[in-house]
Amino acid sequence: MRSEREKTNVKVKVLDMDSLKAKALKYIKEESSVEDKEFIAGVFSGEGKLGYITTSKGIFVLCEEGVGNNKPITKDNPYKIEFRADYLRDGVKSFSMVPIMGFSLDDKDVLGLPVLYEEGLDTFIRKFGSRLEDNYESWKEAMEKVDRKRVLA
Repeated sequence: MRSEREKTNVKVKVLDMDSLKAKALKYIKEESSVEDKEFIAGVFSGEGKLGYITTSKGIFVLCEEGVGNNKPITKDNPYKIEFRADYLRDGVKSFSMVPIMGFSLDDKDVLGLPVLYEEGLDTFIRKFGSRLEDNYESWKEAMEKVDRKRVLA
């Protein structure tokens, strides 16, 4: 495993997931047939940080582990995100092991979400083990190939 990542000027816009979480929670509380929904205190996504890269071919969505669609996001190729529930029952916190709902996001949906900040791909993808390093290298090479005008930093 490399001790330091090769830098790239590929930038990731980190999404604010609060609006999606609020939409998911509202749907669960008001419209779904999920059991025990009165005990659901919130929802969370297993993706952790979620962001997108803008290229001349479209936008690519990925999570902080470097997992995402290998083609630009479109109506026909959406990014699928699932949510799990945080429960609070009689003062005891727990969470669902399986997703209780999800959304399919196309490019317009993603571009409509608030962006918290922008950071380099090399810092966006977490550093922990060879799998994440391999994911980083795959994204770096793929995004630089899409837009050859990107110059290594």
